[in-house]
Amino acid sequence: MSEIDISYRGILKVAIPISLGSFVQFLVVITDNFFLSKVHMNAMNGAGNSALLYITLLMFAIGLSSAVQILVARRHGEGKFVEAGETLANGFWIMLLSGFVLSGILFWANHSLLPLITSSPEVLDNMNRFLDIRALGLILYPIVLMIIAFYSGIARTLVMFFATLITAGVNIFLDWVLIFGNLGAPQLGLEGAAWATVSAEVSALIFLIFYLLLDKG
Repeated sequence: MSEIDISYRGILKVAIPISLGSFVQFLVVITDNFFLSKVHMNAMNGAGNSALLYITLLMFAIGLSSAVQILVARRHGEGKFVEAGETLANGFWIMLLSGFVLSGILFWANHSLLPLITSSPEVLDNMNRFLDIRALGLILYPIVLMIIAFYSGIARTLVMFFATLITAGVNIFLDWVLIFGNLGAPQLGLEGAAWATVSAEVSALIFLIFYLLLDKG
C-alpha cells in the first residue's frame, strides 16, 4: 500500500486542486454572465437565475459523490484496492441514474415551477430556453463528480485541477464562439452559452474517462 504524504506540502498538494475544483460551476456561471451581459440584460438574468436552480439540484449529486469518496478512501486506506475499484464501478451506475432523475426534475421544474415564481415573461422564456439545454448536461455531469470523488478518495487530486482547467477553458472559448457567432459559427446568444457549458462538461468527462482508463497508478 502506497503511503500518503501528510506533510504541510502533501496536504496542500491534495487540498488545492479540491478547492479549485469546488469553484468550477461558479466559474462557469461568472463566465456565462460576463459574455451574456454584452448581449442583453434579460439574457444574463435568465442564465444567472437558471444557474441557481441547476446548482441546487446538483447538490444532490455532490452529496452522492461525497459518499463515493468516503467509501473509496476507506477501502484504499485498508489496502482493499479491488473493493475501491468496485465502489467506483457501482458509483458509476448510481450517478448515471441520478443524472437522468435530476435532469427530469430540472426539465419539470423549468416548465411547471418557474412560471409560478417568475413574473417577467421575457426572463422566463430565457430561463426555459437555457435550462432545456442545461438539463442535457445534468445527465452526465454526476459521472464527472464521481470520478473526481474516486481520485480524491485515494488522495490523487491533480486530475481535478486538469478537469477544472478543461471545463473553464472550453466554456470560455465556446462562449466566445457560440454566443457571438465567431469563427463562422452561428450566433446563438443565450442558447450558445448553454451549449458552451454542456460542451465544457462533456469535455471534462471525456478527459476523465480517458485518464481513468489509461491510469497505471
